[in-house]
Amino acid sequence: MKTTIITNNPLVLAKYPKTAVFYDVGVKDILVRVRDMVHRGAKVLNHPQSGSIAPGISPYKSLIAICDDSHGAPRTDFESLRLIESALAALAASPASPASPASPASPASPAGQIGYDERTLNDFQVLDLDLLDSALQSMSAAYDL
Repeated sequence: MKTTIITNNPLVLAKYPKTAVFYDVGVKDILVRVRDMVHRGAKVLNHPQSGSIAPGISPYKSLIAICDDSHGAPRTDFESLRLIESALAALAASPASPASPASPASPASPAGQIGYDERTLNDFQVLDLDLLDSALQSMSAAYDL
């Protein structure tokens, strides 16, 4: 079993360089990449809607997936799939969603959000990292992380 952190948060990559896979994309693309991993047999270990930030507000998302290295046919973990699909639906329904006309995409921001200064972006990075650290700490014994 291989544990991977899929993230668009540079602070997560800096703290977990051996475990994190960094993508310079928005939250929706992180969720889609993890959903694709679930279809190939991965299991999501932390909730994609953790924290108290409404969908579409934070431009950063970090998810932990455990992948089976065996060469058998991959088995889809339907609970992981349900969690990811639910997060994607919540993001799409959010008025703050990067895909909505109210907040058009900005090439300067990984999530397509407009109006965040560097300090606010850093706050979102720290918040995402804190949520990830908390998840890793709570599951370290069960998954030997």
